[in-house]
Amino acid sequence: MRYSFKNKDRSLPLFIDRIGYNWFQEDVSRPAGYPYVHWLQTYSGSGVVVIENQEILLTPGTGILINQDIPHTYHATSPEWRTGYFTFGGALISEITTILGFNDYLSIQQPDATLANFIQNSHTEFSQDDADPYASSALVYQFLLLIKKYRVKNPNNYQLNKKIVEPILHYIHRHYQQPIDNQDFVKLTNYSLQYVLEVFRNNQAFRRIKCF
Repeated sequence: MRYSFKNKDRSLPLFIDRIGYNWFQEDVSRPAGYPYVHWLQTYSGSGVVVIENQEILLTPGTGILINQDIPHTYHATSPEWRTGYFTFGGALISEITTILGFNDYLSIQQPDATLANFIQNSHTEFSQDDADPYASSALVYQFLLLIKKYRVKNPNNYQLNKKIVEPILHYIHRHYQQPIDNQDFVKLTNYSLQYVLEVFRNNQAFRRIKCF
């Protein structure tokens, strides 16, 4: 189910563009990006987001926040990919995302329960015809606070994702039919085996893969 907010008050600091829950995700190609900030998360199945020459695997429970006008594509890697999405903008969106320290995109591997359930808990409050623009503006602010909370609690998560998590998930996705061992990940990331294994043990996406 999805709702499109046709009557957007663009004078508001923040407003919702669309919200969708448990959506059967089709392939998407946006060479010029999307005009609004875009949160995409996986409920079931899996998919890959390609952005800035990086392939980011979205398995159940994981998500990605993509800034406005950032070129990207995504496609399913399972027979059925069910997602949730939340797109939003506003007169102050650029300033607010800058304050949050959010640049082109943010991959989130371990959202807390409130962030993971945000779309599910919020989408039923709105309909295409009678959505309150002020209530929807408050909802965007609530979502951005959850992103800020995540960044505060996981200060090293962004760098770990860029340097270790995303490259290894990409490698596994490309080479899963071939023999893979620890040394492949050491060579790929240039980190010690001990550190890579620690990241594996602490990362939800790695725990689901069970490579070892």
